[in-house]
Amino acid sequence: MSGYTVVNTTLIAKKFWKGYEGHELRGSAYNLFDRDYTSPTPTGPPSLDPALPNDMPRLGRIYLVELKCTF
Repeated sequence: MSGYTVVNTTLIAKKFWKGYEGHELRGSAYNLFDRDYTSPTPTGPPSLDPALPNDMPRLGRIYLVELKCTF
């Protein structure tokens, strides 16, 4: 299995509304360049280790938006 690089990023906005200083908005992108990659699974005798038959494929690009409110 060859090496790989996955790029994740998060942008955070604080104090973006006057009067709502306790709010925070976050936008995240995981696997930004939609890299196709897998994670190795353990190998061993099937009777001792219920491993997957192949490496486990990982998810593609994912976006997440979060609003955090503190009082």
